[in-house]
Amino acid sequence: MKSIDIYIDLDYKGRFDSGEGRYSIVLEMVVNNKPKTREHFGGFKETTNNRIALLACIDALKKVIEPCKIKIHINSPYMARTNKQLKTWLQQSIDKRKNGDLLRKYADLIAQHEVEVMHEKTNTYTRVMDIQRQYAKYELVTDFKAEDEIKENEDG
Repeated sequence: MKSIDIYIDLDYKGRFDSGEGRYSIVLEMVVNNKPKTREHFGGFKETTNNRIALLACIDALKKVIEPCKIKIHINSPYMARTNKQLKTWLQQSIDKRKNGDLLRKYADLIAQHEVEVMHEKTNTYTRVMDIQRQYAKYELVTDFKAEDEIKENEDG
């Protein structure tokens, strides 16, 4: 089983219950002792900090096309807690939980992988991702509580 590290850096501005969130993703896999990376950027308006974290993870996981061992490095403590509690939530009624629509999609995506989520304020790519996100050209779409609105970025 291949191993992939996913580095996600989140940037959120606005009120606690509704603001603007942007994210940068770097997927890294070592091939012939050299890291190979893919980068992606995205964002939503009228969203929350926790939703943007889930949306970024979902977006990253959609890019992994075969079962892998995945380590997600993210600056969101919410995602580290979510990954640990997800089995319990699935046994309950996950759709009635806050962000249940995204939790269900996240659960479906991680089911085919071995996923570990680590909360890290900064990572190997943080500075680079911050700079690239500032110059990336992408349109923020409104988060209508439907993850299928993730737009592919032509530049990422």
